[in-house]
Amino acid sequence: GVATAHSGLRILGFQEYAGYARRLNTGLTADVGLTHSNYSEYYVGHSETDYGQIYAGLITRHFSTHLYYSPRYFGYPLQTLYGEVEGVIQPARDWRLTGRLGMLTALNGSRRPGLQRTLYDWRIGLATQFKGLNLQLAVTGVGPDTDRDGADRHSREALVFGVTKAF
Repeated sequence: GVATAHSGLRILGFQEYAGYARRLNTGLTADVGLTHSNYSEYYVGHSETDYGQIYAGLITRHFSTHLYYSPRYFGYPLQTLYGEVEGVIQPARDWRLTGRLGMLTALNGSRRPGLQRTLYDWRIGLATQFKGLNLQLAVTGVGPDTDRDGADRHSREALVFGVTKAF
């Protein structure tokens, strides 16, 4: 076939994290830091973009909660606040059941047409170890959102399978 401008291996994005965690008392840890995300035009569907966030959170053995602030979310003149609560339990040896609930709120600035001021996201997953690999299966969703004409409110769900290997 003929090679196109979009053929071949492409880096879709990368993220940097810098943070500090400190145990406050038995079972409770404070977590603060900065994140920076860089995405290519292939990932976001238009020009390249990058944005930063500051965050703070609390972590226990089975739950964590974090709050993130971004002054220019995805490079747009839009200040956002994102809060999340995550949990994990171990129902059986080598198995973990995970869950997350998050909420993104636009504080001010311009949003794309049809985008609600507040969006929710969620994930329910199952993970296990197999021959040195971490296998994950999760169902995720986000909503509400509207079509570009502002008509239908709907949610978006996805089934996600992941394999990771620590070196």
